[in-house]
Amino acid sequence: MQIVACLFPYKLGYQLDMYAAFVKKEGGWLAWPRRAVGKIMGTPEKYVEKTMLDVVRSIRETTRGQVALVEARPEVAGAPWLEPIGSAPRTSDAAKP
Repeated sequence: MQIVACLFPYKLGYQLDMYAAFVKKEGGWLAWPRRAVGKIMGTPEKYVEKTMLDVVRSIRETTRGQVALVEARPEVAGAPWLEPIGSAPRTSDAAKP
């Protein structure tokens, strides 16, 4: 997994752009063990989402600054980075109805 974060300064604040890329192996004779491990430990998609949300939470908690989402693909349900500081982190799946 590779995550790239770019922080851009502006007059009224900053913008953080984050991009992730990963290789997800599928199929072959190891397909069922991969699925089993994914059910227990999580999939690459979940690791990417959790890592990005944790970075935003950490920035918010450290700077006590305002955080707003401009755009996300795939969409992030709710605003998990705006949870009260010190609360247990949730993934966006937990916020979906």
